[in-house]
Amino acid sequence: MRCVRSYRFRAGRQWEGDLGMKNSNKKDILISGLFIAAFLAIWEIAARTHLIDTQFVPAFSTVMDEAYKLLLTGELPKHIGVSMWRLFAGILLAIATALPLGFLLAGWAPRLTAFLKPLFINLSMLNPFTLIPVFIIILGIGESNKIGIIYWVILWPALFSTIAGVAQIDPQMVKAARVMGAKG
Repeated sequence: MRCVRSYRFRAGRQWEGDLGMKNSNKKDILISGLFIAAFLAIWEIAARTHLIDTQFVPAFSTVMDEAYKLLLTGELPKHIGVSMWRLFAGILLAIATALPLGFLLAGWAPRLTAFLKPLFINLSMLNPFTLIPVFIIILGIGESNKIGIIYWVILWPALFSTIAGVAQIDPQMVKAARVMGAKG
């Protein structure tokens, strides 16, 4: 979907625009919606006719009914809140590690960065789900284990982006900033 906004001015009205959505994009959205509806219908029919084991994959209507019950009892918002807390804690810890480390490695130790790059790339390729036993051994069972997995997933893209961003800073701009009194 294009992000270009096309606006037209109509006399006596404010700017009106289609926000870049042409008829073909609206058609794509309709097709996507129909695909999702077909998927949910097949899921429901497969569960109701016992083509799939309803103990592991209940019918869509059963899932929605239970979600509604959990919403009414207040359990669903509570669990969503706990999941969001884990997510934000993992993201904040990863960013708090990746930003300073990325600045140090790219800014003050580019040779060390080049030396550690293969190690970092290999560590980033490790599937976090295969590391769950390691996280359980190191962090135990509980919140820290779940936050640790989120931390692992977020750390590598944040670190690589920081290193790449710092490495792309024009040295002339750094010199100009120092001439103007910037420290660091």
